[in-house]
Amino acid sequence: MIAWQELAPGHWQLAGSLNFETAQKSYKQGQRLVEQNRAPIFDLSGVEQCDSAGLATLIGWISFSQRLNRALRLTNIPPQLHALAKISDCESLLAFD
Repeated sequence: MIAWQELAPGHWQLAGSLNFETAQKSYKQGQRLVEQNRAPIFDLSGVEQCDSAGLATLIGWISFSQRLNRALRLTNIPPQLHALAKISDCESLLAFD
């Protein structure tokens, strides 16, 4: 499960596992927040586990935000997620902050 905590207007911290079980629900929640905010920030410091479905969720959020001309920022990317993006050769697709 992923928990979303609003730290400030337009700034959310995610906590939990971003994986196959949580990806679809998390993607939809992220979409809603991107639609509602011009420059949303998703702080991933609380993400404890992430698999390829979680990585696909992040890529989906980036793509969705670009289609809506939003400036989504992903911050505090966990090292495990950096490594997964790197070995998947999709590091350049993500706007790591």
